[in-house]
This record gives sequence, C-alpha cells and structure tokens, in this order.
Amino acid sequence: MQLVGFHLVRLYNDFVFEQGKLRESVFTVEDVEAIVKKPEFFQRGSNYFNGVWGQAGENDNNTQQVILSHLAKHTAGLTINELIELTGIDETDLQNALEVLKRHDVVVENQGRWRIIVELFQRWVEKSHP
Repeated sequence: MQLVGFHLVRLYNDFVFEQGKLRESVFTVEDVEAIVKKPEFFQRGSNYFNGVWGQAGENDNNTQQVILSHLAKHTAGLTINELIELTGIDETDLQNALEVLKRHDVVVENQGRWRIIVELFQRWVEKSHP
C-alpha cells in the first residue's frame, strides 16, 4: 500500500506541479492501473516481493515457490487436484505447503480454489518466475 500511495502522490505532483495542469485530488482506478503497469513499480517493490518469494523457498525444496508460480498464472485459483496435476507434488506435501503459505497470508482458499491473495504479488510472480 505504501508503494502504491508513493507512486500516486508522484503522479499527482508531476501532473500538477511539473506539468502545471489542473486535476482533482482524488485518485481513480485508472490511476492505480497506470502505476502498477509501469516496470519501475515492481522494481521499487522488489525488496518486498523478493522477501516473500525467498521466504517461500526456504524449507521445502521450493515446493511453495512452484505452487506460487502456478497460482500466479491462474487468477481464478486452482483446486488441489489441479495443483497436483500441474506441479506433480504429492498431496500431503502440497497441503502442508499451502497451509504454510496461508499462515503467512500469501494464499487463500475459497470454495475449494486456492489463489494468491495480493494481486500485485501475483503479477510480480507471473512476470518474474513464470
């Protein structure tokens, strides 16, 4: 949130003070989309994104990272059976890894489908670790 807010303020300041144009001091969904589509957004957030990614790879032979890579490609989420098929990970190991990711607020399960909670992290994983 801090990163998004920082970029929104920079966008506003550039528009109003640098370009001398008038605009409302209310940000729109379009403003946020314009920010997160810029390559520098993910570069500036790399410490956070790399931290979450690195933590996911610490203790389980990258099982969590493999799961995240597949979930990042499927924003609607994947079932346990779909994850098993895509990753080749044993169901017990898969369930354990998902529970760790869930405890760390990285993934969530809803109606039998697992997905990455934070869309910006999902986009970063999709771009950085396809």
